[in-house]
Formats: sequence, C-alpha cells, structure tokens
Amino acid sequence: MKLGATALVLLALAPSALSACTSPSSPSSSVKGAGVDRLVAEGPSALTGISVVAATGREAAVPAGEWARVAPLVAARRLSRPEAPAAYGLDHPRARLVYRRRAGGELDVEVGADSFDGHLVYARRATEATVYLLAADTLRPYLALVGVALPPPG
Repeated sequence: MKLGATALVLLALAPSALSACTSPSSPSSSVKGAGVDRLVAEGPSALTGISVVAATGREAAVPAGEWARVAPLVAARRLSRPEAPAAYGLDHPRARLVYRRRAGGELDVEVGADSFDGHLVYARRATEATVYLLAADTLRPYLALVGVALPPPG
C-alpha cells in the first residue's frame, strides 16, 4: 500500500493517533489470538446456550446449529480509548447477547448503535469499557429474532 506524503507526515507527527485502535495495555481487556480480538473466546462446545435479549425485554434463543456464527464472537475493530458510552449507543443498548458457559456463569455482550455506513455495530462486554465494532451482517439475523432491526448497509 502506498501512502501519500501528507499521510506519512501525519503519522510521523501523531503516532499516538494510531493507539486508539491498538491493543490495550491490560491483557484482560480483550481475548486475542493470532491478532484477532474476540469479545467471546469460547466456541460452541464450551457453551450451553446463547440468547438475544432486546431492550424491551423480548428474548429468544439462538438456534444451537447457528452458535458457530457468533461463538467465538470476533471483532472487526477495537477502540481501546472509547468516548462516553452514549457516543456508541451503549448508554442504552438496543440488545444483549447472553452466552451461558458450560463451565458456569454468563457473559453479556451489549449491542449499541450501528456505524455511519451500517456495515458495523458497536458492542462491548457488559462489565468493560472497551468498545468493539462487530460485523452487522453477523448479528442482523439474531437481533431480528427479538424485533431489533439493523438497517442495511448504505
């Protein structure tokens, strides 16, 4: 990839600008493997169920045969220094994905607003501040189970 002179100057003057999209200093903030950020590291065999819960309270189970589409849950991008949750629709998430672990416990992933072009959706683990961008096409059919519609990309 070729970068123009302006881009190279900007990168040289502001290398810290790139750090907003890089790994956080705390390894517990994300699960990484081969350069991939995962909000949920477990695969289908480590789970006993996945549910989608809309902000309205409507709940539906993700069919077991489709768990592999959202487990592990892989992020397209991670924002290690996000703005306030309201900037991403995470102050009042539109839905949650609830992963029930075979080993015990649950992991909630909150789903917020879609990105400017509709290709991605903001999300985070309910107990963490790090914000991730997930592919909207991956989540669209499961959010629809509880009446949450993601607009088509555009």
